[in-house]
Amino acid sequence: MLHPKSALHRAALWLPLAAASTGCVVAKEGTWTWEDGVQRVVLELGNGDAEVVPSGTTRTHLELSFGGVSMTPMEPRRQGDTVFIDLVCEGVCGGDAFLEVPDEIAVEARVHRGDLHVEGLLGGSLDAIVGAGDLSVVDVSVPRIGVAVGAGDGSVEVEDADCVSIQVGAGDASLDVPAGKWRVTTDVGAGHLEVGRRIIRSDDADRCLSARVQAGHLEVYGR
Repeated sequence: MLHPKSALHRAALWLPLAAASTGCVVAKEGTWTWEDGVQRVVLELGNGDAEVVPSGTTRTHLELSFGGVSMTPMEPRRQGDTVFIDLVCEGVCGGDAFLEVPDEIAVEARVHRGDLHVEGLLGGSLDAIVGAGDLSVVDVSVPRIGVAVGAGDGSVEVEDADCVSIQVGAGDASLDVPAGKWRVTTDVGAGHLEVGRRIIRSDDADRCLSARVQAGHLEVYGR
């Protein structure tokens, strides 16, 4: 039985109405595994929750529980050295995705409505975006990191990085990075930005930090 708060349950409530249209029922339940050679993974989820963690191997592994009605078919696929996981449907769909990735690859993860959790990634690059929901990034050591929160809460803890970019729309977020010298650029609209004293602004720093706040609140700490 679907949990009453799950995205898949919410989508299922509309299935009788949506199925009466020209859309087709979409049910993606199960696992997908891609072996050696993946250099980039692109995950986009329209409605639901996603989690991205290391696989500890050279493989990329996806566990998916997703359903609803869509005007177009959807299928995770590999193209060359890139895995595309497109879960944005033209209709009413939702569900959860659990993704394991190798070290040293580029990860792009976007959740339109729901929560995104990223933990333990090493090397490569990370782009993590949440439109409406919560973003959690923990224990990542990635040379380039870009994160964004539209409306919701964000918590980002960086163990090591060369360049970090964070954007906050109407939500609240915190960013924890290694203390020391950073080349810092900021852009603040109607919101609020606080940069801790252990973040030392220096034009000669090797590391770069970009913080943009529109109508939300962002706190940046150095540890």
